[in-house]
Parts: sequence; structure tokens; C-alpha cells
Amino acid sequence: MLLEAIPAILKKFPRLQVMCLGDGTLRKELETKVSELNIRETVHFVGFQQNMTEWLCAGDLTVLPSFYEGLPLVAIESLAASRALVATAWMERLKWSSTA
Repeated sequence: MLLEAIPAILKKFPRLQVMCLGDGTLRKELETKVSELNIRETVHFVGFQQNMTEWLCAGDLTVLPSFYEGLPLVAIESLAASRALVATAWMERLKWSSTA
């Protein structure tokens, strides 16, 4: 869904650059999709990175397109780096509860 939105976003923000961090089982499929959408100049796959804080601070915002995250460390790290966070609806399920 994120990749499909990029061509439309580029019309308003032509200098957009997207960095995809991490190596997962879908990487090849996502790289193929980037080629099909002709957005190779915009989307960059940089693989696993040890220095996540540096990457988060270098960007303007973080996108977390996961459908589920047990403990969303990237979301926590992004907010700790004072970056805006765009996430899917799974974030709505994160609620603090008290049994006092």
C-alpha cells in the first residue's frame, strides 16, 4: 500500500526520498514492486542497520506500515527522536490499562 501511494505523493513532493531499512522475507517482492512502479530513483533499500537512531534523525518522518507489531520498537524510537510517525490502524489497539 505504501509503495503504491508513492507515485501520487511524488506529484506534490517531487524530491521525496524513501529509505527502507531492514531485511525481511518480503524484500525481493518489494524491490520488484518498486521496479514495476518505476520509483527506483525514490525508494532505496539499505538493509539492516545497527545505527537506527541516526537513520531516524536523518528523516522527516517514520512510516510503519505493519499490520501487527508485538512491541513497536521502531515507533517508540521514532517518537523518542522527535519524528512524526505514520502507522497503520494496529496502533489503535495499543491501550494502557490499569487494574488498580
